[in-house]
Amino acid sequence: MFLPPTQKKELRKEYIIRLSIVGMCVVLVIAISVSVFMLPAYFSVRSQYIIAQSQLDAINTKAVSPETKEIEVQVKAINDISNKFYENLYRLGIVSVVGNITGTVPAGIKIVQFEYTYTASSTVDVRITGRADTRDALVLFKKNIEQKEFVQKIELPVSDLAKSSDLTFQMKVVFK
Repeated sequence: MFLPPTQKKELRKEYIIRLSIVGMCVVLVIAISVSVFMLPAYFSVRSQYIIAQSQLDAINTKAVSPETKEIEVQVKAINDISNKFYENLYRLGIVSVVGNITGTVPAGIKIVQFEYTYTASSTVDVRITGRADTRDALVLFKKNIEQKEFVQKIELPVSDLAKSSDLTFQMKVVFK
């Protein structure tokens, strides 16, 4: 009451700061107390969970009989066979691949050998070995095969095009 107004403002400011510090300390003490008092409950619930999990595991191992294991093995084998069948269902057959390739053979190309292999993915690799009378006939043969819709890529080594006539070649065609 007897203080000047500027000092009164400073005192109020100090009072508010001290009051907020005390309030924060009280909140901090309450948070720490709650955490400390909750630890026994956490450990109790955690130990009950571990006991229940071990009991469940024991029940599961006892419940699996030899007949059940045998049935699971047979089901897995059936699933593997059906998956292989499903994979091969949409692959191109040998007859259609050979038909697509032989339908594109221009004059001057003699095919000597086909090597037909399935890959791990859903593609079919065909290795064609043969003789070409001219380089132009071999390039035309490659272009004819590239135009087929089932062809993913063709690999023809540059060394097979080194000579201009009487070429032996080995071409790899990857079908989708």
